[in-house]
Order: sequence, then structure tokens, then C-alpha cells
Amino acid sequence: LRSSFLWIVLKEPYWCAIITFALNTGAYTSEIFRSAFETIDKGIIEAGKSLGISNSKIFYKILYFIKRFIVLILLYLTHD
Repeated sequence: LRSSFLWIVLKEPYWCAIITFALNTGAYTSEIFRSAFETIDKGIIEAGKSLGISNSKIFYKILYFIKRFIVLILLYLTHD
């Protein structure tokens, strides 16, 4: 590790702690987003596909119209 280019950053305990907290926060936030996406009913996605709407448009319409998704994310992010 000392011969790699990362040694410049990783030799200081302060930067190791910053990197660790950043990775932990990123993993925690991505888990919150994943759980919020799972609350979307499968029927909404199937209805969009049956109408011939593309997957990207279905995704954006779901995010625009479902406020529960945003409320859940904010709820979980503020309770930590």
C-alpha cells in the first residue's frame, strides 16, 4: 500500500475517516432509495407497459406523481 498512489491520502487517519464516513453514508442513502423504490406498486408499471409507454417515461411519471416516494425518503433520511 505504501508504494501505491493512494498512500498520499491514506497515510493520514483524518482522510481515512472521511473516506469511511463517505462510503458509509453513500451505502446507507442508496439503501433508503432502494427501499423507497420497492414501495411502488407493480400494477402502475404494468399499466404503463400495457399502454406502450417506454420505461424511462414510466419512471419519470412515477416519480412525478407519487409523493409517497419523496416523503419516505425524507422521513428515513431525517431520522438518522
